[in-house]
Amino acid sequence: MITDLHGVTGRDIMDHLTAGERDPRVLAQLARGRARSKIAALDAALEGAEFFTAELAALLARMLARIDRLGADIDKITAVTEALLAPYEEQLQQAGSMPGWAAAPPRTRSPGPART
Repeated sequence: MITDLHGVTGRDIMDHLTAGERDPRVLAQLARGRARSKIAALDAALEGAEFFTAELAALLARMLARIDRLGADIDKITAVTEALLAPYEEQLQQAGSMPGWAAAPPRTRSPGPART
């Protein structure tokens, strides 16, 4: 089947489900890239989509909207972080050439006190 539910094919199928499409053959034809070779399997997997109710579609639409908002937030935070770090790019490049820099283990957060 498809390996990434939130990839292009999976998202397109979910968007069509929320818009009211229930025909497994139509939904399977939305496959893109490597998923095109799996249209027959997708068609079989989507069998029963006619039972995907309007209530389920509304719930899925809300979940997808939340995912989209979080993705937009991540993009904004990434852009701000990159802008803040840009003045230090030269130092980072220099540090990367220092002996032992790449071999240092990544810093991890301490687990903190045990919770009961």
